[in-house]
Amino acid sequence: MEKKKKMAIIGTYDTILPFKAIGMDYYVINDIESAKNVLDEVSKKNYGIIYIEEAFASKLITRINELNKENKDLSITIIPGSKGGMNFGVNHITNLVKKALGINIFQEENK
Repeated sequence: MEKKKKMAIIGTYDTILPFKAIGMDYYVINDIESAKNVLDEVSKKNYGIIYIEEAFASKLITRINELNKENKDLSITIIPGSKGGMNFGVNHITNLVKKALGINIFQEENK
């Protein structure tokens, strides 16, 4: 029987707080070096989804892409921080979908 995968979040305390409240595993980080170390450590555990705060993900996108490619059972997903997003996560997802489908399905039609 396949073991169920868990979810985790990596980010500043303010960002992880709502996820902590619902019982999700969380890793509090405050700088890019700890974000990289925690991401590498957590990606080796039994997680199916790892959410990472956008401010850190934007500096670790190469590593995130490598980890997502290496492990088909893992999805590292970028989320905005507690103070709002920088649109990096949205742009990243848009580019991935465009690459996969050959079109930008998020583009607004001219009205």
